[in-house]
Amino acid sequence: MKIFGILAVVLGIWVAMEVFNKGVDHAFGGIFASEEIAAGNGNGNGNGQPRSVSRRSGDSVEDAHTDAARRRERLLGE
Repeated sequence: MKIFGILAVVLGIWVAMEVFNKGVDHAFGGIFASEEIAAGNGNGNGNGQPRSVSRRSGDSVEDAHTDAARRRERLLGE
């Protein structure tokens, strides 16, 4: 019985990581994606790929660094 519990935990972790890294619509090869997103017409980053949580947060951090660099250049340039 312990093996089934361990298997369930491992399976749950794998499912959670798949959804977290690829987003709900592209997890598991897109098998659960709506037809709009599978056709590339859904929300995403413009090329039919919805952005996952980790990508959105990474983009946010990158935007913050870019804004800080622009402010720094503007202040040093004057």
